[in-house]
Amino acid sequence: MVEMITSLSSDISVFEAGTTSSFGAIMTSREIEMILIDEHFMDIGGLALLEQVSHFGTVPITVLMAETFDEELIAKAVKHGVYDCVRLPVAQSEIERLLKRLEALHKQLSVLIVDQKPPARKIIYKLLQESSFKMNISEAESGTLAISLCRSIPYQILFVDPDTEGWQGADTVRKIIHRQPWCRIILMSPNSKSDLLPSYDKSGLSGFLKKPFYPRDLDHLMHGLLEIPRQNLNNRHALIDKVEADPVQTCDRPSGEIVWL
Repeated sequence: MVEMITSLSSDISVFEAGTTSSFGAIMTSREIEMILIDEHFMDIGGLALLEQVSHFGTVPITVLMAETFDEELIAKAVKHGVYDCVRLPVAQSEIERLLKRLEALHKQLSVLIVDQKPPARKIIYKLLQESSFKMNISEAESGTLAISLCRSIPYQILFVDPDTEGWQGADTVRKIIHRQPWCRIILMSPNSKSDLLPSYDKSGLSGFLKKPFYPRDLDHLMHGLLEIPRQNLNNRHALIDKVEADPVQTCDRPSGEIVWL
């Protein structure tokens, strides 16, 4: 697996651990951003090892690998906060997907919250701040201020309540995108998507979140905006069903070791 990872991305440092002692040594001496853990980790098992990850401070993206998954194993993995579950032997396409998620860790996204209600802005700010995606967050209490800020700040994502004073619907979206073609504008509203979106047809809108929304909703949205394929955990049935792996496109079982990125 190490060879496959380094062949796909030569600028990534990869480490391996086969015991809890080497696990601890690496976690305390290096900044680890992603861990791929074998369910059958040599001395204590992958699930038990997952319990220890949070003890080392900042929790990296964790992935549990196993030859087969059932509902119980997946539930335990989710309980321990895994990013995803991947079947062994690991397909190259899975490694490519995980590397794309890893790459997103290094992107600092410039984000603007547009909502006239201070309590709502506070909640949304907290959700964005706690996301695993890095964001530099600003706020605007009116559409007029949002347009003004967009004249000088290159925002990548706007989260907008369309009922905000001074927000003029599709016209405002078009004005902002004309100035910042790379900007992605997401509407967030307690109103239904089907009632709201027709008036924004062909405006360049990038998405919708129904209020109230939660960390998982935000995570799904961010994957789409950054063009990162969704996790296997979003389709657990396919993860549980046994699928024959293509031996040409897979890497060897890592013999109970952990791969670190």
